[in-house]
Amino acid sequence: MRGNGYKNIAAENVMAMNAYSASNQAMANKKRMCWKCQKDKHTKGGHIKMFTGGPMKFICKECLDGK
Repeated sequence: MRGNGYKNIAAENVMAMNAYSASNQAMANKKRMCWKCQKDKHTKGGHIKMFTGGPMKFICKECLDGK
């Protein structure tokens, strides 16, 4: 809040979206090993499935398209 009691909602929304966009971009640039082809691939376009208390499965876009 500013000193006069007003807050800038638009500025708060922009700050929140910047953090969200940066997180999405970092995840898209990160490479993970594909569960099927066992190669390091970018996660963009692939499928990530997390199991409770267990492993994480990532299937790359190429393997999904081949299915």
